[in-house]
Amino acid sequence: MLQKNTAFIRRVLYTLKRGWGFPVYLHKVLSEDIDRKTGVRDATIQVQRVRLAIVLPSALMAKFEYDLAYTAANRNFTYGGTYGTSTRRIIIDARDLNNFEIELDDYFIYEGKRWQIGKIDTFEFDTGFVIYGREVLGTPRYFVQERATEDNLQLTENITQT
Repeated sequence: MLQKNTAFIRRVLYTLKRGWGFPVYLHKVLSEDIDRKTGVRDATIQVQRVRLAIVLPSALMAKFEYDLAYTAANRNFTYGGTYGTSTRRIIIDARDLNNFEIELDDYFIYEGKRWQIGKIDTFEFDTGFVIYGREVLGTPRYFVQERATEDNLQLTENITQT
């Protein structure tokens, strides 16, 4: 029964990846050092490229945050601010992660934007993950991307006889 259920979930994930799959890069900041003289941050990052992740549409919503005086003293007049935030869900097949473990402190890059992971739902039998991300503006992306380089090297051989 277990093998039958996981096979069904894997078939559904495969079908969704073919229809709505896009490349996504998962980033995990392992360590971060700050040079005290220059203020430059140097981060050690583990990157996992997911060739096809199921990317669902983003939702843009306006949020309002109250001033601390409103929440602390329960006053009638206070200040606050409205800001826009965007959330996005992606679905990742567990087989595409290799040994990468997704955690709440991680983030993913999609279409050049950084999305901080806020919630992770796991499919049954650890076959996949639904990741909820919130777009983060104004923070360094530390975008690490694989680049393939090629060089055409032509060898020639000359033989001279004396």
